[in-house]
Amino acid sequence: MKAVRLPSEPARVLRCAFPLERYSAPLYSPWIRRLRRRLRRAGLVVNDNIFGLAWSGSMVEQRLLRLLPFLPAGVSELYLHPATSTSPTLATTMPGYRQQEEFAALLSPAVKDLVARLGIRLVRYRDLSRAPIDS
Repeated sequence: MKAVRLPSEPARVLRCAFPLERYSAPLYSPWIRRLRRRLRRAGLVVNDNIFGLAWSGSMVEQRLLRLLPFLPAGVSELYLHPATSTSPTLATTMPGYRQQEEFAALLSPAVKDLVARLGIRLVRYRDLSRAPIDS
């Protein structure tokens, strides 16, 4: 194992991008900070932030377009459940999830253009180098 996903979704960023919605820091935030330090000391790569937990199954084009300008520096993972079609099993196990709309959001020309204009570099976990140890 070389990389670990941490569920660290900063409420302050969500409040900036979506000021009319209410967000608060999860109760497990202190645990995530300690875990991040331990994983980095062990030489593992971890994301700085993740976005999509608050809207699991609903990371559609409009949410991405509103969120992207507020991404903080560092490694931010976008958490989606894209699919080209649905099935009875998906509908049962993931009720209300908008997989096809999430897939369309990832292919959206407007999203692609905004990513380019903001200078966001898209990478995979395996593209990331080892993270420095933070104090």
